[in-house]
Amino acid sequence: MLVEVLMSSYNGEKYIEKQIESILDQKEVEIKLLVRDDGSTDSTTDILDRKMKDGVLTWFSGGNLKPALSFMDLLKNAPKADYYAFSDQDDIWDLDKMISAVNCLKKYDDIPAYYYCNARLIDQKDEPIGGTVYKQDKNDLNDQSMLQYLCCGGCMGCTMVMNKKLVEIIQQSPMSQKIIMHDNYIQSVCAAIDGKAIYDKQAHMGYRQHANNVVGRKSGLWNALLYRLDFLLSQRSISIADHSDEIMKYYGKYIPDKNKKYLKCVVNYKKKFSDRMKLATSSNIKFDSKLNEGFMRLSLLLGKR
Repeated sequence: MLVEVLMSSYNGEKYIEKQIESILDQKEVEIKLLVRDDGSTDSTTDILDRKMKDGVLTWFSGGNLKPALSFMDLLKNAPKADYYAFSDQDDIWDLDKMISAVNCLKKYDDIPAYYYCNARLIDQKDEPIGGTVYKQDKNDLNDQSMLQYLCCGGCMGCTMVMNKKLVEIIQQSPMSQKIIMHDNYIQSVCAAIDGKAIYDKQAHMGYRQHANNVVGRKSGLWNALLYRLDFLLSQRSISIADHSDEIMKYYGKYIPDKNKKYLKCVVNYKKKFSDRMKLATSSNIKFDSKLNEGFMRLSLLLGKR
């Protein structure tokens, strides 16, 4: 099976070479690696040039689009493959990350689907720092309502592998410019068109934590509280209403009527208090902690998402 791995790089000179090696070392699958550099000013592009001369990857550069649009640009330009995976520039993959995904996805080749695995938290020296990204007994997000994706997000893009059916639908549709994050957008599209999400509770990668993460986790109670307070006080340039409106506009022909009513509720939630109340009090949205629940429901009620 051919897996096209899509990496967006930006000033990643410290860790990118090690991550490239872990991608190329994947067992039992054929790997092709496509990198889009998002305007690096360090030696990242020199590393990519050297690797391309070695014949192990292809890369191209573009303007600084930031992670969401950079990854979507990669996906829109990706060549044909059996499966597609996103990669950050600073993680380390286990040897079986891709074959584990392929073995789970191959039974769903006739419908849009994606897989995501758990991940160990590691430090700057590749050492585990305790814990995983997801609780190991967490439920498959596809068993929850589509509102979960639209309002609260889903899994991290670096853990995702998508099948050809899902990627073809995305490639054939116009590219949205109103995307909060590429991973949540694709997961929302998949849920809207009645696709499948498959969760693997086993960790098949190390998710690196360091000071220069472009996108990272907010660990510790104090940091988590500060992040949530800042979120509630700031004004977002792109909201879940914008995000959902784009999905309705570009993927409407694939979306069944039963799902369109949820999308319409999210599209209108900033304008209609009744829709904000529906979302803020919905029992179809699940939470893994009281802190997350309080934050999410309040941010929905205030129209801040």
